[in-house]
Formats: sequence, C-alpha cells, structure tokens
Amino acid sequence: MLLSRKDRTRPTAPTKVRAGTVQGSQVTIAWRAAHDDVKVTAYEVWRDGKRLARTSRTRYTDRTLAPGKTYRYVIRARDAAGNLSKAGKAIVVKVPAAKVTQQQQPSLGTGAGPAAGTEAGPGGTQTPGGTPTTVPPVTPTGSVLTRAMVDRMFWRAGFGPSEAERTTWTGRGVDDLVDFFLTAPQTLDQTVPPPVSQTNQPIDPTASRNDLVMEWLDTMQRAGNPFTERLTFFWHRHWAVSDGDGLTHDFLIPYRDRLRKYGDLAAHPHASFKTLAEEMTTADGAMSYFLTGYANQKGSPNENYAREFMELFCLGVRDAAGTANYSQQDVQELARAFTGWRLDQNPNSPTFTNVSFGGPSYHDAGTKTIFGQAAKWGAIAGTPAGAVSAIDLVLAHPAHAPFLIRKLWAEFVVSPLPDATLAELAATYTAGGAYELAPLLRKILSHPLIFESLDEPNMVKPPVVYLVGAQRQLGAPMKWFWQREALANMQQIPYSPPNVAGWEGGLSWLNTNTTQARFDLILRLLMLKHKPSPTPTSGSGFPGSVPIAAPPPGEGAQQAFDTAYAACTSPWLSDATKTQLVAFAGTHPHATSDQRLQRQYTLRALILGGPDGQVM
Repeated sequence: MLLSRKDRTRPTAPTKVRAGTVQGSQVTIAWRAAHDDVKVTAYEVWRDGKRLARTSRTRYTDRTLAPGKTYRYVIRARDAAGNLSKAGKAIVVKVPAAKVTQQQQPSLGTGAGPAAGTEAGPGGTQTPGGTPTTVPPVTPTGSVLTRAMVDRMFWRAGFGPSEAERTTWTGRGVDDLVDFFLTAPQTLDQTVPPPVSQTNQPIDPTASRNDLVMEWLDTMQRAGNPFTERLTFFWHRHWAVSDGDGLTHDFLIPYRDRLRKYGDLAAHPHASFKTLAEEMTTADGAMSYFLTGYANQKGSPNENYAREFMELFCLGVRDAAGTANYSQQDVQELARAFTGWRLDQNPNSPTFTNVSFGGPSYHDAGTKTIFGQAAKWGAIAGTPAGAVSAIDLVLAHPAHAPFLIRKLWAEFVVSPLPDATLAELAATYTAGGAYELAPLLRKILSHPLIFESLDEPNMVKPPVVYLVGAQRQLGAPMKWFWQREALANMQQIPYSPPNVAGWEGGLSWLNTNTTQARFDLILRLLMLKHKPSPTPTSGSGFPGSVPIAAPPPGEGAQQAFDTAYAACTSPWLSDATKTQLVAFAGTHPHATSDQRLQRQYTLRALILGGPDGQVM
C-alpha cells in the first residue's frame, strides 16, 4: 500500500499587490493570484503585523481606517495543507486627515442647535463619535424649511433624516440644504456598527453576494451626505447591469465606483452626463460585458448596446408627441460607430475587466449615416484619429434633454413636470453643450413641487430607500443574509435589476407579496436591533444590538406610544394613525413586564411597517 506524502510545499507569494483610492474609512487591496503545486485555498490579509482577514478572493476591502493614520499591508497565500507563502511585497496606505471647515453658525433661535447627546463645532453637525459634516451658512434667500420639509428633502434626496439633521436644518433656507446636498464632502459615521458575516467577522464584498450588497447598504446608512449615494443608486438603475448575467465583484465594484463619481457632485462639481455616457460606452467593463459591447466588431456589428443607448439611456423610443426618436437604421449605424472597444476577460491579466480601443482590426472606420447625418462616426471624437463623436450626436438630439430631465424629475417629485419648467431645466442642462448635472439637479431639488402634499406624503419608498431608512431610524446592525433576503422579498436587490431597464418603481413596489415583505423587514430589523449581542465564546447574536428598556409598571397608552414613536425617530404619521395606535396601546395587555415589552415591539413594528411608513 502506498502512503500519501504530506504536502510541505509553500504556495508562491501573491504579486502585484496594490491599493485603491482611500474612500472615507475604507480602501480596497487587490493582488495577483498565487500558485501552488496542489491548490491555493485562501489568502490572508495582514495589517501592521497582525492578521486582519482571510478570503478566497484576490481582493479585500478594509473598512476600519482612521483619518490621518498610515497602514502597512502584506498578503500571504495558504494551501489546503495549511502551508503559508512568504509575504508579498508590502504596500503602505496613508489615510488623509479629516477636514473640518469651521464656519460661523448664525443663531437660529430655540430648537435650532445640535440635538441632545451630539457635539458640533461652529457650522458642523456630528453624530456621537462621527465625522463632522460642514453645514453652509444661512443665506437670506429661499423658503424657510419646516420640520416636515426637512423630512421630505431627506427622504427624497436621501434615506430619511436623523433627529440631529432635523434640528440642524429646520429654520434654514431650502437653498442652504440643496447646496449642502450638492457640495458637502462625503463623510461616513464611524459610530454605526460595521456589517458582519454569519460568524460576526468583518464582511468581504469580494467573497459573497451578501457581503457585496451589504457593503453598499452600509455606505448608504452611514453617509453624512446621503444625496451622494442616492444619486449613485439612481445611476445604477439608469445604466443597469445585473450580476445574474455572470458579472462578479471584479466588474461590479469598479462599475459602482464609476457611477459614484457622478453621484458625488461635491468631489466632481462639473460632472456631466456626456462624460458619463462616454465612460459607460468606452471604459466600463460591466456594461461592456452585460450588453455585449465587446462583441461589437468590424464586419459583425452587435446592436445590443447601441439600441439600449438610445432607447433606455439617452432618448426613449418616442418623444412627447409620439414621434419615433430613431429608426432601425440608426441603431445599425450607431452600432457600427461603437465597434472596436475590447474587453479584457482574462482573470489572470493585469488589465482584467478593462475596456480599450482595439484599433482598425476591430473598428469600422467607414462612413455611417445616423439621424440623416453622414460622417465617419466613432464613439468619441478622435478615436480613431479623425472620428466624429456619435455620442455627441445622440445627446444633441432634441429628445435627449427632455428624456433625462423627466426621469430625474420623477426621482424627486410626483407631480408631472410643467412644460415651462421643462424648458427652463433643458436650457440649464444643455447650456454650452456641457450637460452638467449639478446645475440641473439644483433646480429640480429647489422646485416648490417637491414640497407638495406635505400633510399626506405621496411617493412610495423604493425598497432600498425603505430598508436603509428603517436601518437609520432604528439604528439596526447589518448581518449575513438578512438585509439582502429582505430586499429580494421586496423585489429590489442592488446589482440585480430584473432587466436592462432597471426597476419599474412607483406603485409597482406595492403588491400582495411585497407589502407583506415590507412589514417582515421591520420585524427582521427589530430582531437585529434588540436580540442578544454575541458572547465572548459564541458567534451568534448581533453586534450592536441593544435590548428594549423595560417599560415601567403603570405605563399608560399615550406614554407607550410616545416611547415607541421616539425610538423610531418620530417619523411622519397621520393624525388618524396616531389615534389608532394610542387606542391599540390601551387595549394591548400590559399587566406584566413581558406584556409591556411586547407592546413596545408591536407599536414600533406598526409605526415603521404600517401604511404610513411606506410613503415619503
């Protein structure tokens, strides 16, 4: 009988170790795969001499950086026998120091200072232990924000307000808050418990779909300027790709980060739809893979991307008068113009997922006729040399500006866009052929119609907004599959739209299945928030959870409601709903401590999961 020989051969050290740009409190470290005589099974990430994490992927996101600190990372490979490689080349990551702009904060009268339990320097708001976010000075123009108006703005342009944000912005001008959304640098609240895996380990967005989704949800929940992530998610729905078509994190994380450039208008104040369209066409690997742009070659054009570029991304099928915006010939000719952009699909390549121009072997350099105009159209001007930009031609089409403006308008306002307002917005957007986003969004967010029906909110919260908002309201932690499964039940998972058109939205969010799923979400978050924390010897439980304080004996119905309402961050409820909930609290058994505790759970579930909680 032959005896198996123990494997004592080390894997090779990982190579090409590199770090991405530091974003807030996180950085992604990537490396080339190591080799082994049997099989590499995992990689260990070491930071400053201590093992930070283990992953089966060739990428890891460290989400625990501190401002002003410097970190040293090395990566080691491990095989099935437990052999560790030598450390790969070390890299050093320097985290920028937090920037706090001190501005004079004018007196706003009573109730306008920081909320109890928070600290704020002049001109700044801060959650306990969090990173300050600069608030602009008061301007003498514009409408004055009421509490209801602040709530409306933070739901439509974010994920709902905290009590500190209500206090900061009530009494300020609408223009001040819009300016904040468009110009405040992004910060992440460091006091929110980080998401964890099933065993309460740090998440790795390269390791599982659950972690990939949680990473983005966590950024949404902790964002000091929520508009950045809200607008980024809008672009995801607009330029939709899906992980259901084989896209992995290698494609999806760079795709999401590309869209974030056009959501973070503070960092990119002159971001334009034109450059976004150019990047999605000629630089984004996820889009190239999803709509087979890489297969669009000279002599064998693939129409997929060209068709969706006009139909879904830039023009729409017909204009307001019902006239077709393009013909089948236009699709065919635009596809020819878009030929030649190649996608590196080799996971072992240093340029894996990159898109590049393939040159004359792949690009059709002949004359094409699009919208009746003949030229040697290419995707962008000068590629190849002498090419005229077909993207510029599409954006100059009279249907483009109304198409995009109506879609952005519907993101924030329920009422139809008035014709005069559309004309004004189109003039702003197309001025100088710049197609800049910030001036357009400033006018949309400042429009009085965003405040219509304050006494009876009239827009259904999309599932992602509903979930992140409820997370913020309860301060619930994120763990394992709980959030992603809830979003699946509500029919909106980031990175998984049903098709290239994204999600339909609006009233379609409420149907027999999703209405139940929305209430189940709140029960799930209450469990995450209030179930026991992990013990030192157990990975069960939920980090960051806090039991509900025992309600006092003799607690009345109004007191029980007030306690539950405050614990949910005092959201909008109609007077009729408040009356019904107080009445319910009076009929719920409350003789024992357990009964009073159950009454609190039920009231909180009804406040956030009932009909009033579904609208914003």
